Amino acid sequence: MYKSEVIDLFYPGLEGSPYYRIPSLARLKNGNILACADQRLETESDWGGKIEPALRIKKFGEDRFSDVIKPFYAADTKSPNPSYTIDTCLFPADYENNKKVYMVIDKFKSNGNYLTSKKGTGYIEVDGEKCPLLFYTSQNRLLFEKINERYYIKNGKIYTMNHEETDLRVVMKDAYPFDKLGDIYMGDDIMGNIYSDRSFLQVHQTSYLWFTYSEDGGENWTSPKDISMDVADDWMMFLGVSPGRGLQLPTGRLLVPIYFTTDNADDIYDLREHAALIYSDDFGETWDRSKSVNDFGDYNSLLGKVKTNTSESQIVRLNDGTLILFSRTTSDKLVYSYSYDDGQSFGESLVETDFESEPFCMVSICKYDRDGKQYILVSNPKGPCRTNGFIKIMEVGNGNRLKTIKEKQINSTNFTYSCIEKISDDGIFGLLYEQRENSNGEDKEHLKYTEFDFDWLMS
Repeated sequence: MYKSEVIDLFYPGLEGSPYYRIPSLARLKNGNILACADQRLETESDWGGKIEPALRIKKFGEDRFSDVIKPFYAADTKSPNPSYTIDTCLFPADYENNKKVYMVIDKFKSNGNYLTSKKGTGYIEVDGEKCPLLFYTSQNRLLFEKINERYYIKNGKIYTMNHEETDLRVVMKDAYPFDKLGDIYMGDDIMGNIYSDRSFLQVHQTSYLWFTYSEDGGENWTSPKDISMDVADDWMMFLGVSPGRGLQLPTGRLLVPIYFTTDNADDIYDLREHAALIYSDDFGETWDRSKSVNDFGDYNSLLGKVKTNTSESQIVRLNDGTLILFSRTTSDKLVYSYSYDDGQSFGESLVETDFESEPFCMVSICKYDRDGKQYILVSNPKGPCRTNGFIKIMEVGNGNRLKTIKEKQINSTNFTYSCIEKISDDGIFGLLYEQRENSNGEDKEHLKYTEFDFDWLMS
């Protein structure tokens, strides 16, 4: 039986940042463990300051995590509320290079967030290609003899809606630290940034999904690429990744849990949330979106048959190929859904968990095989609210039915977001979780890390 000490992995003051949130944890095929969190430099809030991913690596055979690695930096938009990235989904290439790891993360332009996201993808189709739209603002009238309201980007160049090429170009691919992404140039002169609310040309005010990957175990990353055009629809408002873990299937398919919002026909001041997956069969070049777990037919069914909001979710694959997606909800219980077609759709029923917990919080799950049986470990707060962290052990029975057979308490105080991962082949698990503690007179989230084996969970 094994249980390690609990350590602070991301904490106030680390690398000069007063705040960290949102854990993600992944074990690569080579045995390295990657831990990621939002580095929030000005506020603990989900918006209102500079937010970027921070990564620490524990290499196989070593007993400590590395110093912080920054996969990328945001452009300096010179705005009081800069553009930012948030909510990392990190997962290993289980059937590829043993050092390869993928990342999907939300990207917002300055002054953007979940609540300010507007309908529309922010893209227009030109000659069969989806191109980012740009909207003119009156903050700088020095650039065109004739000012148009909308433009678009194609092959890094800016065009009018009449398909006239302008003298402007946009940096769509960059070298590390990738802080020039979105910069607008006229010749050698920088004129603005498409993700800045102070730029004369700006992207649509909504959320975007950025995709990147590393082939050397997380130390170096490719230039982030916007994949929203493949998976967003004009009737959506917010579209965001579910933080934590994604999954690669034996076929090579990449699966990433996401959720999106739509209008609520019964209350225009409230949004409805829908959990789904995005998937890629060409290692991230192109993407598709599954049906939502709330979607029992065409899109219109989303407006009439939602029993509960489903949002941040996590996924596991059973040995027979069945996928199970666990989702945060606004009802009394966490729910889970089955997919039998590699994540393209889900069964028509949402199944409630048989344990008590706080359902309006990120849930993390991990599958484990032992003695011919399959188990799913579920990490989230038991409550009341986001307190009392527990790991629930669910056994997979006949027909892939799930039954909780044990629960193990992690702490008795605040327990917010968490991420659980199997970190060794002999049944040792890592857990990265948020726990509020006093830091210089202010309660702040500390991201704690601990390890344990299955025998400890069952003891």
